[in-house]
Amino acid sequence: MISKNFKKEILNLIKISRKIGNFPDYVQGGGGNTSVKITNSLMAIKASGYFLKNISLKTGISFVNFKKIKSFINKKKNTSEEDLTSAINNQQLNIKNFRYLKPSIETGFHAIYPKKFIIHSHIVYANILLCSTQGQKILNKI
Repeated sequence: MISKNFKKEILNLIKISRKIGNFPDYVQGGGGNTSVKITNSLMAIKASGYFLKNISLKTGISFVNFKKIKSFINKKKNTSEEDLTSAINNQQLNIKNFRYLKPSIETGFHAIYPKKFIIHSHIVYANILLCSTQGQKILNKI
């Protein structure tokens, strides 16, 4: 059975995801993720391959044991992307009434960051500066 708190946190995650996902200048394509830490080990995060604006109670959310992912990262300082992906996938949780979906590749970042809610986006304006050969010069001028 899903507790009231669990459902409340998921609904908040959906609301935040849809809000930011509806601004194309904040997210490009599927770029960006949102997550919420529901308990001291359970985290809901946008599933891989889904758009933030389309997350719902029926799809787009993956669940992981973030505590174990964080422990893996802290123990393995120089881990490969392949090993981290494997560790993340091994901590996927099957939650009743939710589809079992692959978590975002950036789940590790969400696991180690100590805040309850995380909004991580790929803002088009930041990407313009980061991808430009004149980016540093423009930033210095700003």
